[in-house]
Amino acid sequence: MALIVPTPTQRCSPRWATPRNPERRTIGGEIAFVAAKLGSPLMAWQREVADVTGEIDPETGRLFYRTVVVTVMRQQGKTTLTLPVWVQRALRWPGIHVKWTMQTALDARQKWMEEHVPTLEASPLAEFLAAGSEGVRKQNGSEHVKFRNQSMQTLMASKKQSGHGQVVDLGMIDEAMAQPDDRLHQALRPAMKTRHRDGLPGAQLWIISTVGPAGESEWFHSWVDAGRAAVEAGTCDQDRLCFIEYSAAEDADPGDPATWWGCMPALGVTIDEATVAAEYREALLVPDGLSGFRRQALNQRTSQRADPAIPLHLWDGCAAAGVERPGSGLVFAVDVSPDQASAAVAACWRRPDGVPHVELVAHGEGVSWLAGRVSELRSRWGGVWLLNPRGASASQAADWPGVQVSGAEARQSCVELEAAVRSGLLGHYGQPELRAALEGAVKKPSEDGGWSWARRSTVVDISPLVAATLALGGVLSGVQQVSDPLGSFW
Repeated sequence: MALIVPTPTQRCSPRWATPRNPERRTIGGEIAFVAAKLGSPLMAWQREVADVTGEIDPETGRLFYRTVVVTVMRQQGKTTLTLPVWVQRALRWPGIHVKWTMQTALDARQKWMEEHVPTLEASPLAEFLAAGSEGVRKQNGSEHVKFRNQSMQTLMASKKQSGHGQVVDLGMIDEAMAQPDDRLHQALRPAMKTRHRDGLPGAQLWIISTVGPAGESEWFHSWVDAGRAAVEAGTCDQDRLCFIEYSAAEDADPGDPATWWGCMPALGVTIDEATVAAEYREALLVPDGLSGFRRQALNQRTSQRADPAIPLHLWDGCAAAGVERPGSGLVFAVDVSPDQASAAVAACWRRPDGVPHVELVAHGEGVSWLAGRVSELRSRWGGVWLLNPRGASASQAADWPGVQVSGAEARQSCVELEAAVRSGLLGHYGQPELRAALEGAVKKPSEDGGWSWARRSTVVDISPLVAATLALGGVLSGVQQVSDPLGSFW
């Protein structure tokens, strides 16, 4: 039978990848053939993985790599890759035993029942299954797929004892980021040691997954770190480790379609740009939604805290040195933290090119210093002065001689700040206190579709950011002072 190898166009390259050694033959073509028979011809990225992982050691005739680690974002075709890998292995070598598992036995069984078994039974390869119920056994706890050549696939529970007493030629741990520790690894390795004999391909362990949150998924992340190090050091052959990772760079804009096309190997095939865009917009509406989007769609390891409401690399790109504070046209804003533990004063003005520029003018603990500092700044610079009454005490707000910003105005200022940063139409001095506040700030969605800074759900002092946001909003709205700027303060 002629070998037909599909070759879809590859749209992006992995960030880390064990290189293909063309001097070694590979069973990648056979895997591609099986994939086509199963109804899902390999995409370009899948074929490259099949070729590298399927390399044969010319000295032993066995598979060269002992361990395979593949990390790729969701919806890119992990199942349509792993299924033909183990089916090819089982058909090619009689008596092969494949162990496959996911984060839980229930998850493994569900995916096996809904994807593996139906796909195989509906394909021309079903004729190679053992006869009757011996071919596919669905009884809970004894599930298996068995071929006429006595090769078989079974499911594996997430227990250290799961592989004891058995021999395993191919172990596959899918969604490995959900594994709390190395229990499956410890169960599989002893069972795989005995299979390095003539006539068999040699045991191989596959670990495949999207990344998990930083601080979790430590077992899988240790493999990712080891894989990256091996690729960078050129020791993959020495370590017998094949590592392939598709992910976006840490400083990539998660909302930019160019980012998606640059890291998603199956974009345009298994998922379209409009769907990714909709998922990104939805992620912005919920707390920590962006972290989840970055992990699942961009395969970026993120922290468990909420992501910066505005990408830090975009904020950093707005930094501008050599901008002088003008003598007029200034808008100052004051913010006091809800617990009165800190306060900040920020200013904003338009540069000669019309772009607004924000500056943190003063920031300190408590509020005892604030009145004197505001009086000093007013005497020196004049300007329009704004106050966020949600942070100030009732008496402070009542005595404020400037403009009190309403909730709607504050929300509008937040929207305008984000738009200005994303468009690059904002300047600042790169002050560390402002950046730290932005890094720890969290969005609080409002019923009108806008959002504000969440004051009571952050672990950092965001008064510098709130003050800068209000000052920007004042400049963009053209706010005017309503009372004597040199009047009494508190």
